[in-house]
Amino acid sequence: MGRLEGKIAVITGGNSGIGLATAERLLAEIANAVIVKVAVRKGVDPALTTAKREIELEILRVLQAELDKIEAERSDLVSSKKDIEETIEEIDTKAKREFKETILSIKDDFKSIYGKLSPGGESDIRLPGENVLESDIEILVRPKGKRLKSMELFSTGEKTLAAIALLLAVMRKKQSPIYIMDEIDAPLDENNIERFNDILREFSEDSQILIVTHNRATMEHADFIYGITMEEIGVSNVLSVDVDKI
Repeated sequence: MGRLEGKIAVITGGNSGIGLATAERLLAEIANAVIVKVAVRKGVDPALTTAKREIELEILRVLQAELDKIEAERSDLVSSKKDIEETIEEIDTKAKREFKETILSIKDDFKSIYGKLSPGGESDIRLPGENVLESDIEILVRPKGKRLKSMELFSTGEKTLAAIALLLAVMRKKQSPIYIMDEIDAPLDENNIERFNDILREFSEDSQILIVTHNRATMEHADFIYGITMEEIGVSNVLSVDVDKI
């Protein structure tokens, strides 16, 4: 044991000054010496025991390298996940803010337009849920002489009036050079038709309105009228009339 004890003394000496590499080499020699002594004591070939240990150490080094690689990849994934979550939170916050601002803007125009289409009436847009991006959008109206409730609970004509007001409010928020409407005025009565056409006249100052209609009152408010005729079977002709020249 003298040689083994000497090596231990070198490593544990208070003022040895040996480096880490030297210490690891000495510890490996000590371990090999211990293995040889144990193998001899048990009658096992020391060479086989030492070779087995070297193989086990090599496997350990390979596994440790793989573990280090996996830990590095995990660290990258955790960092990427944090960045993605922060980005999602930022986008979510911005989307909520812009959505609420848009709804409030449309709400103001909706109230104004509905008041013109239904004099004495009232309208409102509400977001009942805490998360505005997942919340329902409640459209409430109150024709004159009735109480405020969901537009779905009113008659077809009253629902159409509210829907038109909402559509025009959205159009005012997101203006376009041209709008195409297909018989949007069909369910309206004569009084509502007049008010509807007055509002369309306001919109026509900034955009062109193309409306498909069979309503005579709407045609009378138009600047140009286009009609399709079929004088011969299978042959269609387009006729146009400049109302201002009639």
